[in-house]
Amino acid sequence: MDYGKRISTYRKLKGLTQAELGKELNVSSQAVSKWEQNQSQPDLDTVNKLCSIFDIPIAEFFDEEIKTKNAIEDKTPQKTPEVENIRHCRECGTQLNAFNTSVHDYSICRSCERARSNKQLGVCMECGTVITEFNLGQSSPKVLCSNCTANKQEKKRADRAISARRRTKAYIVASIICLIPLIIFIASSTTATSVGEAFEIIGFGLVLVYLLFALIFQLYFDGPVSDVFFWGITRTVRMPGVIFTLDIGGIIFLITVKLALAILSFLLGVFFALLGLLIASLIAGFTFPFMVIKVNRSVREGSDLSPI
Repeated sequence: MDYGKRISTYRKLKGLTQAELGKELNVSSQAVSKWEQNQSQPDLDTVNKLCSIFDIPIAEFFDEEIKTKNAIEDKTPQKTPEVENIRHCRECGTQLNAFNTSVHDYSICRSCERARSNKQLGVCMECGTVITEFNLGQSSPKVLCSNCTANKQEKKRADRAISARRRTKAYIVASIICLIPLIIFIASSTTATSVGEAFEIIGFGLVLVYLLFALIFQLYFDGPVSDVFFWGITRTVRMPGVIFTLDIGGIIFLITVKLALAILSFLLGVFFALLGLLIASLIAGFTFPFMVIKVNRSVREGSDLSPI
């Protein structure tokens, strides 16, 4: 039984190369070549997959009459072997050849391909392009063309890389800054007069270092800690205007009051900055575990968590 000739014939009828057929079967093109040259034979499971790809029943693949027919054709050169290669469009029945076969789907003709392309499936929600079967990118959760889908996926990959770099930077900066006070607390514990005092110093230091680490890490991402912190440092206090007279005394009064208001405004700014820092530090200790989970999910999904 000439399996190789049958595989080669049906493969060519489907318009597939050896590499394309191998890809469908998860084997190499060299394996397909060996089958067609009868250097090896596919197993039964592979034969079933071949019949499914060739759209033929397995009985036809093993039919002895095909072997007899091939032998007769080999002895009768006046018969045109191209008769067996005749294919028809599966939609309209038109005989297919090299000039009217679709370049996207070898089983239909170009007329049916144009009919498909003229059939509108919708409109892209991003760019407004009319969507057909050949340029449909995604249909859920919203309809997008293939170009917008590719751009969306590329942007998602870029956002994922940005989020990963920001996460790495947050860990590194927070670790470096927290290393200094950690060393100070450890060194201070060595001067303690008792073991209990040393443990108190180390425990207090670990709590402060944890709060500092959590604060610095979360400042790199959008969340309650960064919101409170940036609210404090950007808080401004508007001072009232000053009424003065146009004489020497009035000008001196104006300069004195303006200077006093400037100093008061600066002190209030420092107060709000420290208040924001204190509240953000207290919040950071509780929100840090949840922020880590949120950041990791952001890296996987490619969403943006920048605080600004």
